[in-house]
Amino acid sequence: MAMEGVKGIWFSFPIGLLLSLLLLLSHAEEITELEAQSIEVFKEGPYSVGRLDIPPWGEDPLKPLLVAVPTAKGVYPVVMFLHAYFPVKNYFYWQMLEHVASHGYIVVAPQMYDITGWNTTDEMLDVASIRSWLPEGLTNFFPPDLAEVKPDFQRVAIAGHSRGGKVAFGAAMGLFSPPSFSALAALDPVDGATGHPTSPPLLTNSQNSLNLKVPTLVVGTGLGPAEHWMFPTCAPEGLDHVEFFRETAGSAYHFVAVDQGHQDILNDDVDFLACFLCKCKAPLAPMRRFGAGILVAFLDATVGGNGAGALNDVIRNPHLAPVRLEKPEFKPLVGSETSPNRVMSG
Repeated sequence: MAMEGVKGIWFSFPIGLLLSLLLLLSHAEEITELEAQSIEVFKEGPYSVGRLDIPPWGEDPLKPLLVAVPTAKGVYPVVMFLHAYFPVKNYFYWQMLEHVASHGYIVVAPQMYDITGWNTTDEMLDVASIRSWLPEGLTNFFPPDLAEVKPDFQRVAIAGHSRGGKVAFGAAMGLFSPPSFSALAALDPVDGATGHPTSPPLLTNSQNSLNLKVPTLVVGTGLGPAEHWMFPTCAPEGLDHVEFFRETAGSAYHFVAVDQGHQDILNDDVDFLACFLCKCKAPLAPMRRFGAGILVAFLDATVGGNGAGALNDVIRNPHLAPVRLEKPEFKPLVGSETSPNRVMSG
């Protein structure tokens, strides 16, 4: 009987091992197919991209524009992108803007200021003025080879980084003008320095206090609140992505790149500046690819009309991202039972 028991164990062991291996292989094949569909947002898209540098025009707001535009014939949604605080320039983001545009979006990045003070009111007013100007003025600066490229001004999103993220929130909320954006994305948004929020007041320290009526994406970084040499923290706790997401009352997504820094979405050619001012993780390419890619996935789900497949895939499988993520978060409209799939089906 003892020998029979031993034989039974040895007989069942390879069968159990084989079944386990088959299960793992089946799961691996399923994940591989999923990655093949979702990972594309983190790569350059299928469209060739042109660059336009539009000088200031007419009367206020005298803002130069950097535009990343697909060169193929078609109608494309528009994204306005707002840069971070001095000394960051709009063209420091060109590699990221080009990535987003290559997926079928016209990205308009104003140079909001060269240097400015603590109050963001003028920036929010300037955003409203630029948004009003775009339908009547943007294509006047398109060269002849872009004659068949048409912006769709019924589908306009606003995005911003750092201080630009706060300004984007204020513009999307309609603080100083009627809101005219269909989606909002804030990449590591910041509302001032430790203990000193910028004006006008936005964060209230109350959950779900920001009355947004559009889908919202909030991206954060793990190193943003870290001290760095003699400089103040670039994204202080209580004024950073965590608080923006907590206070957002609309449907919102939250992704946090655990090991990355506040400026890691900038161009490779300004990596010294990015890592000098804020704690960073070089090289910058993985975080820039993630920032651009998750923005594309969000735009596809909102203004792009391409469904929320990639966005929801990254929520369920964070390892699809090119950087390490905390568990992503989603919250529906306050009082709603809506799931991510039903908010933005894909």
